[in-house]
Amino acid sequence: MLLSYSGGSSEVTELMPHIAARGASVIAFCGNPDSNLVKTSVAWVDCRMPAVGDHTSVSPLTASKRTEGEAWAEVPAPSSTTTLSLAMGDAMIFALARELGKGKKDFALNHPNGALGKAMREEGYPTAAGGG
Repeated sequence: MLLSYSGGSSEVTELMPHIAARGASVIAFCGNPDSNLVKTSVAWVDCRMPAVGDHTSVSPLTASKRTEGEAWAEVPAPSSTTTLSLAMGDAMIFALARELGKGKKDFALNHPNGALGKAMREEGYPTAAGGG
């Protein structure tokens, strides 16, 4: 999964050949459906943001409208779009985990430390850190 609102930054475009050389597939979380990232990915998760006050349509990304859907259009930094990408990624991961039949036992094995790991051990789920 690669996240990039524009889908055209050098960090992304220079990474794509290395991913392709390994035979890996990319799912693009992107706000620009016409980007090279989207065009070279196996799937696209639409992370476009509607313009402020416009919740029915989204115009394609243009340089002049780049920050319309962000929390503060005065500063051209991603804010709303990063939150949207996080939510879309969580939704995809949880849907995939459910489809694969994953649950608390699998979560516990991959979350051995901290408060969550401790809570899982207290519930009787074995973690990589032991217990259970």
